[in-house]
Amino acid sequence: MSSIIDELLTITTSTQAGVVSSVGFGSVLMASGDSTLVNVTAYANNAAAQADSDLSSTAKAWAAAYFAARQFAAPLYIVAFDDAGGDDPGDGFAAAKVTLQAAGTAVPYWMATQSRDAADILAGQAWIAADDLPHVGIWQQADADSLTTGYPAAFSTIQASERKLLIYAAAGGNKYLDADCAAFLSAVNPSLVATGGHWLMGGQVGDGLTGAQRDFARGHAIATGRTLPGAVSGNLPIREYDLRSVGGANPVPLYLTVTVDYVEDRIRTSIASAAADYIARGARFPGGVEGDGVLRGLIGAPLSAITGAGDSAWLAPTDVFGGRAYDLTLAYDGTTRTFSGTLRINVRDQIAEIDLNAIFGSYLAE
Repeated sequence: MSSIIDELLTITTSTQAGVVSSVGFGSVLMASGDSTLVNVTAYANNAAAQADSDLSSTAKAWAAAYFAARQFAAPLYIVAFDDAGGDDPGDGFAAAKVTLQAAGTAVPYWMATQSRDAADILAGQAWIAADDLPHVGIWQQADADSLTTGYPAAFSTIQASERKLLIYAAAGGNKYLDADCAAFLSAVNPSLVATGGHWLMGGQVGDGLTGAQRDFARGHAIATGRTLPGAVSGNLPIREYDLRSVGGANPVPLYLTVTVDYVEDRIRTSIASAAADYIARGARFPGGVEGDGVLRGLIGAPLSAITGAGDSAWLAPTDVFGGRAYDLTLAYDGTTRTFSGTLRINVRDQIAEIDLNAIFGSYLAE
């Protein structure tokens, strides 16, 4: 087993009762540079998108591809940015986040843009890297170096990022493999499919690529369409194992990034909500041994919800952890009124480590 992701999760207690997740793992936000929307808009289905005169023809085509592949009912969020005025997808994402949070709506986890311009994609990825919430960018480009040479030079600055999926589709025609990917990835995630299930995505782009070209691209963490053999047109399904955020000798599968993000979000939500409920009752979160036990329960509950058997489970029991899907160490510091420790989870025979730091301050009992 290998350990790939090592992150720090800090949870600070607040007095807000009924804390809920601020991340929408089942939703997508697409930035359009040539639409005239005033605010970020949610579309429940393709008919609603096609009927909106503020959406450009390209945005409508992207939405049509998205809803054709979507497996669960969920809105597609689209935000406009002033491409002609010098704005970029990051500006659109930032504006959408402010509007959604003000309305009490979870900010989408999956980010995309109809633009194929490298500068726009890099700007969108830069916003993702800087934001305080976790996101993954789904970007489509047409640099043929993806098939035979290596990672496209235009995207070298994001090559090591675990928060993106770079897709190759030859230029020309109505090709929206990014919309197809966004629809599928947002539908098959821990928030909707609790104990796993293979990601089988029917790619819509058939560029006549050879097996060697597809394998080369995959080795460099670039997704492609899968053309069916023989005279049958269409594409082979893409499993989640084909989708990597980082390639090379130590590849990072995209599902690993998603699982870790989801686990962190649900643990943060679970602990913060419980602490706020204590405060609302005029009590304080227990410290010492009692608090240790309460915290273990709050951490274990969301993990149990996504633990299953087989290679399709998000988390699976392993002999490394004595037949459990995770291992947790906790320590209590009475001076700082903080619980800290390390959570290790087994994500399909890969160990991810999350360093926990739950700060309660004056809201923790002596």
